[in-house]
Amino acid sequence: MSIRNGLVTAAGLGHHTGMAKIREQWLLYRYEELQFVPLSKPFKTKAEAEKARAKYPEKERKAIGIGVIKHAD
Repeated sequence: MSIRNGLVTAAGLGHHTGMAKIREQWLLYRYEELQFVPLSKPFKTKAEAEKARAKYPEKERKAIGIGVIKHAD
């Protein structure tokens, strides 16, 4: 085995045997009666989620959180 560009490869095979890539998606949520309630579709970046949260009135915005979902590809 060898390490090239931070990835572990099997000697002579050229296949990557490293870990899967982790992908993040961001969404808006709130809790109602101890239940998680998603308020948006997933966003690609945290900045997009923050921009969407800023569109809510100040009173509602305080109860809205920004969460992350991590996927292994």
